[in-house]
Amino acid sequence: MSIAIQGERGSFSHEVAEKLFGKSVPIVACESFPELFAVTLGPRARAEAAVVPIENALYGSIHQNFDLLLRYKATIFAEAYHRIELCLIGAAPSRVARGARVLVHPVAAGQCARFVKKHRLTISLAADTAGAVRELMQARPADTYAIASAHAAKLYGASVLARGIEDDAKNFTRFLAIGQGAKKLERTKAAHKTSLAFVLPNTPGSLFRALGAFTLRDVDLAKLESRPMRGRPFEYLFYLDAVGSLAEARVQKAVAHLEELAEKLWVLGSYPTAVDRRS
Repeated sequence: MSIAIQGERGSFSHEVAEKLFGKSVPIVACESFPELFAVTLGPRARAEAAVVPIENALYGSIHQNFDLLLRYKATIFAEAYHRIELCLIGAAPSRVARGARVLVHPVAAGQCARFVKKHRLTISLAADTAGAVRELMQARPADTYAIASAHAAKLYGASVLARGIEDDAKNFTRFLAIGQGAKKLERTKAAHKTSLAFVLPNTPGSLFRALGAFTLRDVDLAKLESRPMRGRPFEYLFYLDAVGSLAEARVQKAVAHLEELAEKLWVLGSYPTAVDRRS
């Protein structure tokens, strides 16, 4: 099985792919999230599955990927929480030079704002964290660093100059493993989530009644996200994560009830819940 990721080998998505599928899994590196979905779920797909970041504990949801999930009718079959530890990386061991240039993805730059300000580093934006390290090691410019993971530094033969430079140590990203086609579900004691997308009629109380379908059956909700609908200004499509498996009768009944209330409903997947490592 080949796995698509956004970014280069050594990225956080690559680390999660290895965690879920093993260190020898073949990787298809993609420059963007649209490319990732296309090579996994498009007509010329060349990867059997993909690992996609969906939300960060500090910065919230990655809205583009919620929209792409639905556009490509992706099936979610696993999730993972991954600790994002950022490092200052150099081409060779050295002390951190104030005022130097640093190659960094814009999200990572925001997560390391205090460190960057303290050392008066000049930011040069990169497409992804691992790509910044690869670029650094290919060109080896003077007084230039990269911000990425220790895994990326090791992979490209670079040196870690400072670890844990992110502003908040509770920096986790939730990733999804996606593919095509639903798998058969069996009853199990393992905790599950069921992810849905739905459109409600634009009438008073419609969301209250929709959420009541889960409350009536004691089904907990882990997430509710709204996204604007194209062609229908100020109307919204909802994404919902329910705690439980579609193999459970109470979840089946809640989803069936929601389908009666909704204009449209999509089941995005029912899958084992990841071990939560936020503590």
